[in-house]
Amino acid sequence: MSSDKIIIYCRAKDCPLSEKVAVGLKLFVFPNVKVYKGGIEEWMAYGLPVEEI
Repeated sequence: MSSDKIIIYCRAKDCPLSEKVAVGLKLFVFPNVKVYKGGIEEWMAYGLPVEEI
């Protein structure tokens, strides 16, 4: 079981895919999954950190 924090987001607020991905990750034993509903555009507008993988 992973204790890493995972934040899932889509490009914009109206995208439902991040919720689906979060549910899938929780099924695979990742309990610390959160969805940022504002999307990456809002996240970056607030100057929050982004890591590329």
